[in-house]
Amino acid sequence: MAVAKLVGAVVLAIPFKSRLKEWVYAGFTIVFISALIAHIAGGLPLSTAIMPTVMLVVLLVSYFSYLRLFHGVKSTKKDLSQHEKRSDKKILQTV
Repeated sequence: MAVAKLVGAVVLAIPFKSRLKEWVYAGFTIVFISALIAHIAGGLPLSTAIMPTVMLVVLLVSYFSYLRLFHGVKSTKKDLSQHEKRSDKKILQTV
């Protein structure tokens, strides 16, 4: 498991666009949520659940930054609707 986490960290650090990167983000999300649940369910103080929560937030910020950088996804509703219109035009042009 540790080797998979190291490989995943390397994949996230390398700037490229790939389906593999999406799966790495999904895997790390599952790991951090599982760690959060384990800390809470294990009867440990809630202060021990802070680190998985912080790492999950960092991962989510990284993921949304990745989407904006490589996929052109915008964060505002107005920008999203413009992006959808451009996508619709591309689809209609290819048909």
